[in-house]
Amino acid sequence: KALAKAMAATGPKAREMVPLLLFPGQQRVDRWRTAIADFDGNVDEYRGPRTSTLGALIAQAMLGYSSGHSRLADDSMGAMTRQECLWLALDGAGSRVLDAFLASDNVASPIKSRAISSLKGKLGLLARTACSGRVVEKAYAVGTAGERKWIVEELAVDVEELQADTQARFTLERCRVLEFVARREKWLEKENRRTAKRAVFEDFLK
Repeated sequence: KALAKAMAATGPKAREMVPLLLFPGQQRVDRWRTAIADFDGNVDEYRGPRTSTLGALIAQAMLGYSSGHSRLADDSMGAMTRQECLWLALDGAGSRVLDAFLASDNVASPIKSRAISSLKGKLGLLARTACSGRVVEKAYAVGTAGERKWIVEELAVDVEELQADTQARFTLERCRVLEFVARREKWLEKENRRTAKRAVFEDFLK
């Protein structure tokens, strides 16, 4: 709370907590949002400010706090738009923050799902770099059964092209895309068992 107050990220401005950490100063945040207003994944066309590495590390630490203490950062990430999430996934420092958000046990599945859905239609692009490929892998790991299915289905569309890319091959392997392509029914059976186990575990925690 002290950090939020020092950054003027309180009240209606609370959603600006993470953007202000990544781009210190409201003017830099505004420049960033202007630069990515129509962002479609082409990082070469980005002309906005650079991400603060220190700010990204602070944001990651905040997202890793225990339940309740991470709420300001959780809520700020949950308010990110599609373009903002997509840009973060493709940025070296920003991807670490998005990865920490998806990995957090304090964030409800529906909120994570909004961030995961921001990647839809761009997975083939994201799989090609280490930072964004890691985000795809995390989305697959924490996603719902339906999300995991559309993730592998989208990656499977360009599987031959992606297999020719060194980095993309890692993502294909970790998301079990080749298994899905070769033995779809077996993949679905495993996913159904995984979903059932997760449901039992969640019921136990309740």
